[in-house]
Amino acid sequence: LSGNTLHYFWVRSNCTTEQTSWVGTPFTTQLVVPAPYNEGFATTTAPAGYGGNMTYGSSTGAGGNPGNTVYRNLYSSVTTSNFTTVNIGPVTAAHVLSFDYRLADFAAPYAPPAAGSGNYVVEISTDYGATYSTLETVTNDAVAGWRTKSYPMTSYAGQNIKVRITGNWVSGDYYLAFDNIKVVEACSGTPTGGTAAPASQSTCATLPVAAIT
Repeated sequence: LSGNTLHYFWVRSNCTTEQTSWVGTPFTTQLVVPAPYNEGFATTTAPAGYGGNMTYGSSTGAGGNPGNTVYRNLYSSVTTSNFTTVNIGPVTAAHVLSFDYRLADFAAPYAPPAAGSGNYVVEISTDYGATYSTLETVTNDAVAGWRTKSYPMTSYAGQNIKVRITGNWVSGDYYLAFDNIKVVEACSGTPTGGTAAPASQSTCATLPVAAIT
């Protein structure tokens, strides 16, 4: 059956000369997108297959990395928030799940919130979101800027995955933002040396070209 498509299922009993009425129900198949996968949130609309109650756009404090993110302002009146990805797969043993994240205070100068002011939980599902298992609980650590988390998908090879990330507030008033959600193969091999051939050796057109030494 095609993914993300409405279907109807009908059944009835047929006993020689007697037949019951048809009884049916509609259902929609799950949307599954292939790996490798890369979501950078090009618009302020939730990508197809995404769920939860976070916001898509660029928050004042956290910004994007670059452009838009999926984010939420967590404080005493909003103590938890989550988003779920589309189903991705099947993944291979070589694939790695990764994403960028940032924590920033609601008010300028948008410093990181205090250590222990909350956390976010990364979970993964292999049954289209019916159940989840925890990959990691990441506690707020008062470190500024965008950072990257990554998780090998070795244990999930051959399966479709769905990711849920839930932010949990403890204290303060801050933004929690995520960007660049990827399921791709990790880099491997040995770098190959090469040569550089710059078009110009001067960054200022009015200055003379200096030799590279």
